[in-house]
Amino acid sequence: MMFRYSYTFIVLLCAIFMPFHLLAKSEEILSFPIDGANDEKTHTPGTAPNPLDLQPNWWTYFDINSENFIERINEFNLIINDLINSANDDYKKVSIELNSRVQASLKALDELRKLEAIPIPEKKAFKDTYTLDDARNIVSTLREVDSIYKTQLPDYKDDQKIIKALERKIDTLYATYRKIETSNHKKLVAGLEVIATRLSWLVSTKKQPLQKDQQDNFKTRIKWLKEEIEHALNNLQITNNELKSIDNEISKKQADLDAVQRKYIDAQSQTLEIIEEDLVSSFKSSLFKQK
Repeated sequence: MMFRYSYTFIVLLCAIFMPFHLLAKSEEILSFPIDGANDEKTHTPGTAPNPLDLQPNWWTYFDINSENFIERINEFNLIINDLINSANDDYKKVSIELNSRVQASLKALDELRKLEAIPIPEKKAFKDTYTLDDARNIVSTLREVDSIYKTQLPDYKDDQKIIKALERKIDTLYATYRKIETSNHKKLVAGLEVIATRLSWLVSTKKQPLQKDQQDNFKTRIKWLKEEIEHALNNLQITNNELKSIDNEISKKQADLDAVQRKYIDAQSQTLEIIEEDLVSSFKSSLFKQK
């Protein structure tokens, strides 16, 4: 396949999330220091979010354009690991599972920030004359590009639906989170699930512009290839040998088509004979019963 650019999308781990039931056993208060939940608070820029005290817009901490992105991740992980280690056995397993989702999203964000913008394809100048092989190559390239475009388009549309579904899920999770007043292990699990789901949403939203650019580039390339095919057909230079080869190929294809049509007619005739035999047999059976 002939491309000026290449690009591999990161596989997104944000499909169907298994709901974690908040355990109802001992919910002792965590000793990890926090500021306390307060709806009037806003998240302080550059401050690592705490699952026990999530403030509005806390996810802006994970801005992939930040120069110290890795340092921010490390600082955040220190808080998370301390909290998980402080949890009792009943809540620790669920917390570890949620944190694995968090880490997967953080890794995806790190990969996304390393990607370069997809270059805009340049329209090449059409040639004055085209050979038959030139025209065939353009048609072959068009088929390949169009196939890739149609294959990736459903994924792009599905990701748009996933973003909306995640937004609804986040609203539900955060409403549940806010109802937990004490900073206990139950709130830790609820906070981690909010973080895991919000980061999955963040990965999807960061990936969407790149996907759109790629889709737009495919559509542009397809448009140009169609234009070049039309131009090539109007400026073909075919040799006598090529004309003879085309005539022979047409004759062969016509012979193949005739053979297929004969088989189709034979099959139809056999089918009609079977139907007629069944009808005669049925008629004879009915007549016998009447007698």
